[in-house]
Amino acid sequence: VVYDVGDPSLFASRIDAPYAALSATRPFWIALGNHDVATNDGNDMLAHMGLGSHWYEEVLQRDGVSVQLLVLDSNHVYRGISW
Repeated sequence: VVYDVGDPSLFASRIDAPYAALSATRPFWIALGNHDVATNDGNDMLAHMGLGSHWYEEVLQRDGVSVQLLVLDSNHVYRGISW
């Protein structure tokens, strides 16, 4: 989202401004890309977006329908996890 290295000083111009109308009316989630994790492992961007983890789940429910959204971080492949 914030090329080239996930620089926090660019969050306002590259995330907040372009997506202001969308995020004002809809939930907004991100999955970090390889450039996003180049600075502080992407933790600044996660905090900026109000997200606490590189991997997370959201369950959306509306009109009796549920959708499970899983966001996985392929920048960090953890060996030995039991699925």
